Amino acid sequence: MSDLSTLSCTELQARIESLEHALSNYSSQLTSIQGNMSTADWYGDHYGKGEVLKELAEILGITPTQTISITAQITVSLTHEVPLEDIDSFDADQLVSDWLSVDINSGDTSVDDWSVDSADWEEQ
Repeated sequence: MSDLSTLSCTELQARIESLEHALSNYSSQLTSIQGNMSTADWYGDHYGKGEVLKELAEILGITPTQTISITAQITVSLTHEVPLEDIDSFDADQLVSDWLSVDINSGDTSVDDWSVDSADWEEQ
């Protein structure tokens, strides 16, 4: 964000208009929320907590989420070329731990931890 003293009049006017628009939007949201806080609406017996939260989220333009933790078991099958002079000391656990990576292609998901419990190998 730049220093206000270096802004041109046009840039300053654009910022003011943007702030006015945001303020109007927040004011409209607040009016909507206040309008539903009556015994006829959200406090009525015909409204459940889930319905109130859903309408509130719609007014605010948000999608409520809850973080969950998932533990999964994944089987991976790999082929790897091992030099013959290293075959006796080859460690499949070490190879998989060092070179396998786990990634999720979703902005809503992150891989916090992963481990290799065991890796066996056989000649082909």
